[in-house]
Amino acid sequence: MGLNRHIVMIASCLAIAFFLRAVDAKTLSISELIFIDGNGIALFIYALLFLAVAYTGYWIYKSESNF
Repeated sequence: MGLNRHIVMIASCLAIAFFLRAVDAKTLSISELIFIDGNGIALFIYALLFLAVAYTGYWIYKSESNF
């Protein structure tokens, strides 16, 4: 897997986590979404969970396409 694919997967998972947090938030400030009440840690954990799902899905896709 190339470096570009890793970067795209990481960026997309971070964007999804940030978007889901922004939809749920009661504020429109980006700094409050990240720095207030430990939201940065939660965003990081959600991004890691999305990455785990994305890499597992990619691994399953690649293992099935080799047959």
